[in-house]
This record gives sequence, C-alpha cells and structure tokens, in this order.
Amino acid sequence: MEIATISATLGALKTSIDLIKSAVAAHDESKISGALKDINDRIFQVQNASLQAQEKMSSMRDEIETLKDGKRQLSARVAELEHQKSDREKYDLHELSEGVFVLAKIEASQNGRSSHYLCQPCMDNVAKKGVLQRESRPFTYILSCPICKYEYPTGEVVDVRF
Repeated sequence: MEIATISATLGALKTSIDLIKSAVAAHDESKISGALKDINDRIFQVQNASLQAQEKMSSMRDEIETLKDGKRQLSARVAELEHQKSDREKYDLHELSEGVFVLAKIEASQNGRSSHYLCQPCMDNVAKKGVLQRESRPFTYILSCPICKYEYPTGEVVDVRF
C-alpha cells in the first residue's frame, strides 16, 4: 500500500473514532441531562415536603401557644376558685331570723356574734362579698346587701317610746 492510501485510511479512521466519541459523548450527555432532570425533580419534591413540614410545624406551634394560653387561663381560674373557696370556708350559714339565712364569720367576736354578715347569694353565685348594712324600716331593722339590694329581715323591732 502506498503511504497516501495509508494516510487517507488513518485519517478516515481518526474521523470515524471522533464521530464515535461524539456519539458516545452525546449519548452520555443525554443520560446526564436525564439524571439531572430526575435529581431536580427529587430536589423539588424534597423542598415541597420541607415547606409542608414547616407549615405543619408552624400551625402546631400556634396550637401549642393556644393550648398554653388556655392552660394559663384555666390555672388562673382554678386559683381564683380556690381563693373563693378559702374565703367561703371562713363563713357559715347563720339564721338571722326565722327562715332568713346569711353568712356569718365562723370566728365570732367577743360578744359571740359575727362582726359582720355577708349576702349568701352574692358570695356563692357571684363571688362578691356583700357586707350587709343595717338599716331601719318602720318598726323593724333589716340588713341590706349593697350588691344585689336584697333586704334581710332581722326580726328585731325598733324600740319606739313616746
């Protein structure tokens, strides 16, 4: 064979090899771009899942804060009720006159009577201490509640001497 023919054959072979390399490279690039597309899709799915988890965590934090607020309110209410209970335990029902009951302090004063009386419905239902005020009415004395304005007959008669 002549050198020119060998040279032309080698040139053609080199061109064929370059074409094959290009074809392989092109095929690999399409695999790489496919793999990149899959990776990008997975990244997108992970980001979406992460956002959903963050939203769920945020709503759970809000729910936790709401529950904490509710717990604080309930704790405050329990403390208030315990305070009312301890206040109420210092008083007992006392019959002021026949069928008329008021709350009297359990620890009586030196004369054996309560230093003051409280309106039982106000204390038990509204949790307010209505200290009953003594007032005179024609021929009788009453105790009047400053909160509910209820009047308790004492059974005491006004001493009227002419």
